[in-house]
Amino acid sequence: MRAAPDSERRVANSTTLRLESWRWTAAAVALAMSLVVASCSSGGPGASSIVTVTTSTTTPPSTTVGASSVVTVTTPSTTSPTTTAAPTKTILQLAQSEGSLASMLKLLPDVGLVDVLNGPGPFSVIAPSDLAFSKLDKAMQDRLTKNPRLWRDVLRYGVVPKRLTTSDVTRGQVTTLEGSVLNLKATGGKFPTVNGVAIIKGARGTNGNLFVVDTVLIPPDLPAS
Repeated sequence: MRAAPDSERRVANSTTLRLESWRWTAAAVALAMSLVVASCSSGGPGASSIVTVTTSTTTPPSTTVGASSVVTVTTPSTTSPTTTAAPTKTILQLAQSEGSLASMLKLLPDVGLVDVLNGPGPFSVIAPSDLAFSKLDKAMQDRLTKNPRLWRDVLRYGVVPKRLTTSDVTRGQVTTLEGSVLNLKATGGKFPTVNGVAIIKGARGTNGNLFVVDTVLIPPDLPAS
């Protein structure tokens, strides 16, 4: 057998090298494709599946004070308990210092009540103010002017020979120095009404209580003359 010339051997070697190069390239391509398939099937970056991650966050509860909430703060009191001072004036002296009872005070000597209201008592005096005197209707003013002695009955009708109490208000009536009764009714306030008339103010004296009203109380059986 004849040996192949050098040129033939070079061609054969070149063909072999190209064939080997193609085989390596084909193997590399096949390997790359297998990696891509493996990546897709394992859920890698090329996978079409969707993964949802849920993160649980724990938030500390908050406390909200509503707008209508009322917060009461109690502060210990360091103030000493108050005490009511003992009265130092008689009923007459209270009336003289009141400032709105000039009309009644002017009549007291004539009706014999100065010593009574300045005595030991006790008494409760329903005192008509100066405004009360000005509100008397003309017929009653003429009647009292013509017979000043009637003022004695009118003013004594406002004097009760005791300190008024809650029991008196509950019973509803008290008897006066004039002899007739006054009707008392609780109001839910500090003072009751007297014959339906509101008591404006009151003061405690050494011998009783003074109450001021803005209406002159007329006894129901006042004599005609």
